[in-house]
Amino acid sequence: MKFKSDGNLWLKNNFVDIELKGDVNFKKNESKYNITGNAEVIRGIYFYLDKKFNIEKGIFNMQQTSREIYPTVDIQAATNVSYTEGEERKDAIIRINVKGNVNNPQVSLSSEPAMSFENIVSILNFNTTLNYISNFDDLTKSIPEKALQIYLRNRYLNTISSSIGVDQLDISTDLLGNEKSAKLSIGKYIGKKFYIFYTHDIFSFSRDIFKLEYRIGKNSSFITEKDAEGNYNSGLKFILRF
Repeated sequence: MKFKSDGNLWLKNNFVDIELKGDVNFKKNESKYNITGNAEVIRGIYFYLDKKFNIEKGIFNMQQTSREIYPTVDIQAATNVSYTEGEERKDAIIRINVKGNVNNPQVSLSSEPAMSFENIVSILNFNTTLNYISNFDDLTKSIPEKALQIYLRNRYLNTISSSIGVDQLDISTDLLGNEKSAKLSIGKYIGKKFYIFYTHDIFSFSRDIFKLEYRIGKNSSFITEKDAEGNYNSGLKFILRF
């Protein structure tokens, strides 16, 4: 038996919220099922604490040996972060690559501008670099907000998104920084080909963003979007496989 999806197949848990497409084969051999196939990420998010990494590339390959399934992954994702060094506030892009068997993947981190692995991890966990962590208060001041976001996402958001009929639902906050924000993001398919994504910041309507995507082929879409700076963009999106 072969299962095929061209999209609108969602995988949601405490770590990911992703839309998949691909082919999965179920083959019965006596009393056992052999599961093989490939799945590709169309769009999605990988969660690390309160940080959301937008997946730029994601491939799952499933192979079954004896009674166990051994999925392998190749995921590339990135997130924009704001952090402090003393009184100075800075921005950076952090990228993560997860590759190999899901039971023991190889994980690498990089950043723009370039920083050490230790400083990248420090920013992800404490919103500052190691040199500017001077006492225990610096380590703990960001924990309550992080804990709130993780609790809301894990406890409520997936249940709420299913009950109100949306495909994506997430909340993110920055209440301790100079520019406060509290963003609610919603994504929804209208029919099989038209996808709408909207983010509203309750502290500023001008920073709201939206994205409209209409699938015109198996590997192509037409996109119109508005970013947080108020810029509008339209164009064609192509997915190339090598």
